Amino acid sequence: VNRWQPGEVVMGVIPAEEWVGPAAMPDTYQLQLGVYDPASSTGELDRLAPNGQPQGQFMTFAATQQGHTSDKRLPIPDDVVQITPDVRVYLPPPHEAVEQGGSLVTTLLWYLEDSFTTGEFVVRWRTLDNAQVVAESALPLPSGRPLAAWPRHDWLRHVVRLRVPADLPAGDYLLALEPLDNDQQRGVNPIRRRITVTASTRRFTPPDLAQPFDVALFRTAEPATAQLRLLGLVTPAPTVIDVNTPITVTLAWQLPETASTPTVDLATSVQLLDQANQPVTQSDGMPGGATSALLPGQVLTQTVTLPGVPAPGTYRLIVATYDPQPPGNPRLVTATGEDFVELVSSLWVP
Repeated sequence: VNRWQPGEVVMGVIPAEEWVGPAAMPDTYQLQLGVYDPASSTGELDRLAPNGQPQGQFMTFAATQQGHTSDKRLPIPDDVVQITPDVRVYLPPPHEAVEQGGSLVTTLLWYLEDSFTTGEFVVRWRTLDNAQVVAESALPLPSGRPLAAWPRHDWLRHVVRLRVPADLPAGDYLLALEPLDNDQQRGVNPIRRRITVTASTRRFTPPDLAQPFDVALFRTAEPATAQLRLLGLVTPAPTVIDVNTPITVTLAWQLPETASTPTVDLATSVQLLDQANQPVTQSDGMPGGATSALLPGQVLTQTVTLPGVPAPGTYRLIVATYDPQPPGNPRLVTATGEDFVELVSSLWVP
């Protein structure tokens, strides 16, 4: 970039195999773009709106991959299973225990023969001693695309999030990938991997709050269902700080009991606003964890530290919650239509 001219437009092409990897499925992917200075200690650069307002350090956008990428650079493990006469699958052994109600993100490898016409596969949790089924769920597929529409004669990489049943007792199980009608088919060879389920460490009781807010947050298009609730601050937010002193706050969030688990991971932006309501410093992140993995009623805490303010003055501290996937990063709103929650109305920097 040190050779660019002011106002110059530079275009580049990144091959799909470089950003989505080999043997990737046709699908719509969410990409996150950031710019950073490798020689700087501050890391990523802020993204600015046309009016100069900071909008975080990353931009998220959708990219549709029409076909699958080549499998030539994909290493194929030795223990691939011929799960049916015309389908081969690899399910990696889980290397870590998972919590009750948690999720396991794993990568399946598929190879479909020309003779494959139709079929469905399910995830089953079986007992270790006698392989009895104790829980079952459908196998999530990319963009809901049925296997019959997948390419043939190429390996395909399928990243999937498997939810652990919340009521599954802690212990050791067999995680099985099987044809839906496994008991009626001949020539099937289900994949079974040993997995340990541990007791949940999820919190459903709110912590003691120094500053309670209890603000429900909604999507603008569907205000009847709260997506998230800001319970309050666990420790008091400062109202007076010195110049260049970092600001740390700990927020408590809860997925409402009546809400379903969000399908996307919501993000938060804690901002310090000046008298013109422009952010002078901010920090974006997740509200204590991935919201797509929450259970109704679950509580999360999030500790955020903002860089110190370089100039004296009076500021406001706010937090906004937004969806990082759609263009424009639409914010969630309160019941009164505000797209942020004020944490401190007047923070003085002498």
